[in-house]
Amino acid sequence: TVRELHGAYALEPLHAAEAKNKRVVLVDDVMTTGASLQMAARALHDAGVAHLTTVVFARTETGHHDGP
Repeated sequence: TVRELHGAYALEPLHAAEAKNKRVVLVDDVMTTGASLQMAARALHDAGVAHLTTVVFARTETGHHDGP
């Protein structure tokens, strides 16, 4: 969940300065709940990224569980 990932993502300070006012593409291979993507996007936003585009290659079905 987003709450569990709060503070899990941050840009290294030198890269944060480079990202300020830039256009960034954030790529996620498989999105399950979207919490990781949301927190990574927040870290980029906090670093001052001017425009963020996200790309997801695959998504799990909501509520689908494999197993008992």
